[in-house]
Amino acid sequence: MNFADAQIGDTANAFLTPDESIGSEVIPKYKIGDLNQDGHTNLADLLIALKVTAGMNERLASPDADTDGDKKIGLEEAVHILQVVAGIRD
Repeated sequence: MNFADAQIGDTANAFLTPDESIGSEVIPKYKIGDLNQDGHTNLADLLIALKVTAGMNERLASPDADTDGDKKIGLEEAVHILQVVAGIRD
């Protein structure tokens, strides 16, 4: 099975670890920018990114969904999320 063949609701690979590969394709565990892991990158994720950047205790932020690979939530994630919401970025 590869990523292109995966279907919504397919639970055969539900327990993959982050960035585990199937064949030659890498399947990320979390969607980039989806800080609350609800399956969507939206304004709720932006609020989380801004709270974390401001130093507020935000336990809902998943560092696995960071956008630049540094495993930290910051302004880069906020900008990325704004671009997704505006339709500039996928």
